Amino acid sequence: MNSFTTNFGHSILLTSAVLLLLQCPQHAESVSQFQPDPFFGRFSTKTKYDWVHRNTGDPTKDEWFEAGDQCKAVHVSTVARHGCKYPGMKQIQDVARIYNRMKKRSFNWDSKSHPQNDNKDLVKSGREELKLLGKRTAIRLSSLFTQTTQLEYWTSKKQRTKDSAQEFNAGFTDVHPQFSKSPVYAESEEQLRFHAYCIKYQQVQKQKATLAEYDHFKSKQNIRQEMDRARQAISTGLDLDDISDDEIVALYYMCGYETAISKSSPWCSFLKEHGVVEVLEYLDDLKVYYQLGPAYPITWKLSCPLVTEIVREMDKAIAAIDKGHSYVRGRFAFGHTETLGPLLSALGIFDDQPPLKAENFKKEKQRKFKSSTFLPFAANVHFVLYKCGSVFRLKLYINEKEFPFLKCKAGGCPFDTVKKMLNDKGLIQCDNGRLCDPSRKQECQRIDDNCS
Repeated sequence: MNSFTTNFGHSILLTSAVLLLLQCPQHAESVSQFQPDPFFGRFSTKTKYDWVHRNTGDPTKDEWFEAGDQCKAVHVSTVARHGCKYPGMKQIQDVARIYNRMKKRSFNWDSKSHPQNDNKDLVKSGREELKLLGKRTAIRLSSLFTQTTQLEYWTSKKQRTKDSAQEFNAGFTDVHPQFSKSPVYAESEEQLRFHAYCIKYQQVQKQKATLAEYDHFKSKQNIRQEMDRARQAISTGLDLDDISDDEIVALYYMCGYETAISKSSPWCSFLKEHGVVEVLEYLDDLKVYYQLGPAYPITWKLSCPLVTEIVREMDKAIAAIDKGHSYVRGRFAFGHTETLGPLLSALGIFDDQPPLKAENFKKEKQRKFKSSTFLPFAANVHFVLYKCGSVFRLKLYINEKEFPFLKCKAGGCPFDTVKKMLNDKGLIQCDNGRLCDPSRKQECQRIDDNCS
């Protein structure tokens, strides 16, 4: 296989009920018992998987194994994001500066409750969500793994992805203990952190046009009025002279991190009371859409090495089945938001979504591109290959729900058709070195450019 080694205002007179809900840890409750406030599911890529996908928790044995008459699963390739992690030093320091400026403090918050480094390691709840995902996957495809065959785990060089793979395997082997000693672990930065090695992609991220909609949204009159009202109210609630837009965003991120880690954060109530989270969620979606989504073709085209490896593994499975040989039945890869966002865009998941614009905030209440839903911690994509008589078909499950992709409707498509569509999009056997060459002119950078 091809691989290489390698982050509104609130009155001080809060009611005790709100304080208990948003500030007091709820350690006695299990994941299944705890009922999160819907507010918890609106923190973009800092959202805990369980807050937005709670109905995935009770899988049925073999519910993904059969797909109609004579169709049985023969292989699964999974790509998942790592689980909940600690914030990095920038996020911690940004919030610490706000806390230190407060004249009177109605709550205690200690920046040192988070590791003082940039490792962004998995937290306990992040380990648990990956272990549960592994267990659910093993149950849903139980009969695929009745024989002891090799499992493969792929990660980036980041420790949180390696820990995610280990936890997923622990959950998987709770169901199928015969695999406990057989998994193979490998790194591939090319497949799972391709964004970090592409100069042209990095140039696109730095250009002003990439965040033009993000900046325009913040300057819109009605949004500006709402943010100014929020700034004034939060400043009063936190007993600050003032607070900036960027500092409000920092509180938004910290609320997401801390509710994911411990189901509570003292900062959340200051955002919730004035309903500004909907604005902040859309603001962050504008950033994610143009940096990691379908807006720039170079972004999703960079997922080519990952797509190529998935297709190659399925080709090998089909060849082995035809010859009666053993083969890898499960390939599980663990990456980052920067892995999943481009991959979902490459698969055409957002093709029917108009480009996300600052002007469309009111129209996009039910938008498909919502990072909190598609790209939370532990987000996952399962490619399940089925043998249907003499034909092989491919189905896609995103965050454990079947999803149409490319031009395939519910029920999937013949595998050969999927390969042709992916090849037509330049996602098989591509040349990322050429794509990333900064000397090559890129005539059409955004999907909404008027060019042929």
